Amino acid sequence: MRVATMNEQLRLDLLSKTLEDLSVGVGIFYVPDLEDAKSIEYYFMNAVLLAEIGKTKEEVIGKRIMEVAPEAFEHKQSLIVLETYRRIAKEGGEADLGLISYSNIHVGGIYECSVHAIQEHFVFVQLRNVTALERAKEELQQKKDLERKNQELQEFTYITSHDLQEPLNSIISFSELLEEEQPQDTSDIFKECVRVISSSAVRMKNFISSLLDYSRIGREVDKSAIDVHNLVEDLKTDLNELIVNTQTSIVYVGAPIKVEAFKADFYRLFSEFDRQCDQIHSQRCKTGN
Repeated sequence: MRVATMNEQLRLDLLSKTLEDLSVGVGIFYVPDLEDAKSIEYYFMNAVLLAEIGKTKEEVIGKRIMEVAPEAFEHKQSLIVLETYRRIAKEGGEADLGLISYSNIHVGGIYECSVHAIQEHFVFVQLRNVTALERAKEELQQKKDLERKNQELQEFTYITSHDLQEPLNSIISFSELLEEEQPQDTSDIFKECVRVISSSAVRMKNFISSLLDYSRIGREVDKSAIDVHNLVEDLKTDLNELIVNTQTSIVYVGAPIKVEAFKADFYRLFSEFDRQCDQIHSQRCKTGN
């Protein structure tokens, strides 16, 4: 009889140590009154579960949940969990509660919870904190949603801008045709109207092009070393007509330099800067300043 008792105690110690060392929260609850969830008592709590509720064994074992954590009976989801403990302790079986949220003055988070019957009045509960995982999933989904919306916005911007430029190209072409083909006796008002239409259409086209350039900003992922001298030489080629028409001269001062930047965005910056300088120069020439 003594040997049997020792073997039984050894098995209990081994089981207790196994549960204690698990990486998930494990608890055993005793339900003396199968009709009243407020009677539920803590019977066993491993280290993980104790850490989750911010308590020690001395503070919980043998005590009712109502005494230790009365706030659990104040929240709808917690009441559902406790009622599940009571029901499984009474009827047997098991219940997978899925994801539940719990918080008190000590802890708070999202947990996977399942409840299993041991025997009448006793249930085994497994709890796993998945707060970080769920937040990572949520952040990943938000990132995917943002990427999808950005893609949709880029497609909308491109399509809209392209569709807008087509009629503008027609307006510009026909305005130029009117300017070239108008008879000598055409009134000054007519000439001015044609000029205003043409210049306004060109400004709108440039504005749409700028919107397209703006929508592309930030698409590059990695910075690279950019030789500013080479970049300006590329600009001189691309903007040759503008430079010739405005009689612009570009002078290099100092030694060549390299900068770490997003190449496409940096190129657009210099290109726009050059255009703005030419516009200012043209305006000053017109006003005589």
